Amino acid sequence: MTLVKVNIEDLRSAATSLSGLADSVEDLYDTSASEGRRLYLSTSSLAEVPGYVESLQDESTFLSAKVDWIVLINSDSEGNLPESGEVSYEVDGEDPDTLEEMETALGEAIASLGTDIATSDYEKGDPRLETLSKYLDTWGGNQNVNAALFSSLGPDGTLALTEAVGNHVGLAYGASDSESEMAQKTLAQLKEGLEIATKQWEPDYAQQFGADLVEAAAYPDPDSSYYRLENRNESLTYLLYDTTAGNKFILGTAEKMDELQHEADERGMPSPWNWGTPSRFLPAMINEADEAWALDIPSIIMHDLGGHPYASYEFFSGDDGRVDYWAGQYAYDSGDLSGIAAALDSASTSPYLMRAHKQETASIAARGLEALAGRDDFGVERSQRGVEGAQSLEHILETYMDSLVDTYADSLSRPGGSDLTYDLTTAAGQTIADSP
Repeated sequence: MTLVKVNIEDLRSAATSLSGLADSVEDLYDTSASEGRRLYLSTSSLAEVPGYVESLQDESTFLSAKVDWIVLINSDSEGNLPESGEVSYEVDGEDPDTLEEMETALGEAIASLGTDIATSDYEKGDPRLETLSKYLDTWGGNQNVNAALFSSLGPDGTLALTEAVGNHVGLAYGASDSESEMAQKTLAQLKEGLEIATKQWEPDYAQQFGADLVEAAAYPDPDSSYYRLENRNESLTYLLYDTTAGNKFILGTAEKMDELQHEADERGMPSPWNWGTPSRFLPAMINEADEAWALDIPSIIMHDLGGHPYASYEFFSGDDGRVDYWAGQYAYDSGDLSGIAAALDSASTSPYLMRAHKQETASIAARGLEALAGRDDFGVERSQRGVEGAQSLEHILETYMDSLVDTYADSLSRPGGSDLTYDLTTAAGQTIADSP
């Protein structure tokens, strides 16, 4: 174990100097290159300058990450940070010496702070919340930091930290306006950070993390250090609501949702998506126009599939029974049909998917529309459900009607005769002879 001492101001000054130097060199390069082109002079001698600028920027980022990491690991139990003077830290092995290693170490340190918050009892005005938000504000857009942060927290830690921060919004506990605003800001930072992480991780890891996140919410592990007899489904609901996470992550959440729902059905168990406790923060974090579906996890995941055509297609084509079940059988008692309509739309009408999987996408569209139309609660003569998904359903119909019209217009074989019939090729590639 090696003890290392550094001066905070010296490190920050060095990082600032390198950043300033990189900016100056980049400005000079841009000016010189522009003038050279204007005067028709060769600028080949400047070819290595962009690489030099990038190296300076990386060194500056490395030092900034290092000083923030050192400050964070030297914070006290209340989240107070040493902002000046000499501090020390111990190195077990080698000190991080590359930018990626340093960003990973910083992400792990932020996760450690998050773990402290998530495993502590609620404390009104907890100063650690501001510290967490400060670091997420500075490094929240960094892919390596976020990947390390959420990998270190794991699915159950991610849910627990979201809930712990959400407790400060003020719906479950009293909170000042400033504390509530800070909590809402931090929740948004966590959500965005997870979205970034899912795109940085390897696809298989992202898919598994999504699946594990859903399972950890529905059935928390009592042996986990994050375990509390509280509500993880609200955290999951928020993290998945209107998310821009990666396709594989979304696919993982949808597949696990499907698995757990069928298990509950087969065993006659209560819905795994019930909250069981009053909301702690979600109503403050969603759009009022989405309230009809934004409190229901299956509805939310269906909306996520609606925004991720690849994941939606993979989900519905991966198991023939999913279209029939989710479009025709699942009740959506706490949501509505807008999500499943959007999911069917994205899976069946994406131009790329229609070109690559013509028959499969057409089948999803046809079976989805048939399943929806066969619901006992669908249509104006029943309980008038379905209006909320009208735009998506209209798009499916328009897409495939246009396909049929194009096929008809391009057809070179129209038999004559008074009945004016012809051979029709559907979007699925099926030939219908003597169609009127």
